[in-house]
Amino acid sequence: MADKGNKTNQPAQEEKQKKGGSSKKVIMIWIPLFLLQLALSYVIVAKVFKRKAIQQNVEAAELKGKKKSKNSKGKKPGEIYLVEDVIANPKNTEGRHFVNVSVGLEEGKKNIGDELKNRDPQIRDVLIDIFVGKTIQQMDDVADKDTLKKQIKNRLNKLLGAGSIRNVYFSNFIIQ
Repeated sequence: MADKGNKTNQPAQEEKQKKGGSSKKVIMIWIPLFLLQLALSYVIVAKVFKRKAIQQNVEAAELKGKKKSKNSKGKKPGEIYLVEDVIANPKNTEGRHFVNVSVGLEEGKKNIGDELKNRDPQIRDVLIDIFVGKTIQQMDDVADKDTLKKQIKNRLNKLLGAGSIRNVYFSNFIIQ
């Protein structure tokens, strides 16, 4: 009789084990899958929004450039003096990274081509000083490059006299 009691309890116990096993399956398989899907959707959404934000910044920069070009149509372009291969170690890189930049300087009101040639070491020193004072993160974006151009123009106009430099162009900008 004891055997009959065990036989009737065995199917009930097996059912309980199967139910318990299914909840373990949920915990061990479905929850990690859900978390993986959640993480993937976050990454995808973050990339899409970041791409849209970058695209909006580029479009804004293009519009700004078009407005500037409309304003400067009446002016004749000045001579451009090229300062090639200015190499500097950015701030907080401990010598592991460097910046190699070639800068074009457009003359302003005065014809200062000879003065720019004579002051080449001073101009290079100003450029190196600016690039050494910036971190890589402060130089890697389009907006950061515009800020650098303004800073270079202001510093060189202090050195050479107001209105000497009209525009600054980067013909080479490598961060390594």
